[in-house]
Amino acid sequence: MKWIIYLIILLNIGFFAWHFRTDMLREHPTPVAMSSARLVLLSEYEAEQAKAPLKEHSANGATLPVNEVIECMTLGPFADERQMQAGQEQVTASGYTVNHYLTRDKLRDGFWVMLDPEATAEATKQRLASVKKAGIKEYFLILKGEYRNAISLGLFSKPDLAKRRLDTLVEKGFKPRIVQVTLPKREYWLEWVKGKFPPLNDAAITALRALNEDIGQTARPCVGESAR
Repeated sequence: MKWIIYLIILLNIGFFAWHFRTDMLREHPTPVAMSSARLVLLSEYEAEQAKAPLKEHSANGATLPVNEVIECMTLGPFADERQMQAGQEQVTASGYTVNHYLTRDKLRDGFWVMLDPEATAEATKQRLASVKKAGIKEYFLILKGEYRNAISLGLFSKPDLAKRRLDTLVEKGFKPRIVQVTLPKREYWLEWVKGKFPPLNDAAITALRALNEDIGQTARPCVGESAR
């Protein structure tokens, strides 16, 4: 009987020791080493955050400062590559280093001279042979789309050029027609980093407008090689 009493006493002592240890852990958590933590005032934290540059994420996940946007002076538009090269020569002659780029953001009208499709493949073949025999070199067979099996005889940006082509073909015995279509408008631009070279003066802009009366310059974020 005595050993039962002793066993009960030992169990009570063990339970008391376990309970006391749990309470001590709750009241005194494991301390944090001072090397891994730093206490700062709220005012100090806000001041540090205000000094840090804002960040944004690029497409590959890297963080980039938002305020690091390169600004350029942009000059244009130039109607074609030849015109752009002439403008570039004028600007670089003044010691500027410039880059160029192409945009297709706008739309323009196009005028397509063509021969209507034939009813059969054999008739189309004969028509192509007659075009070739007439000495016409600039042509091709349209293989898909709304005008499938029609013969293209030229695509022009101006209606008078298309009409001139049509008249020439009529003189050769053909019956072409002009179809108006919508095409992407190609425009060329020059740019240079704003901090490296100043805007062009009025005299330089006036000289460039001999190439294209719509040419002007404006400051905006770099688009071409200057942005890299």
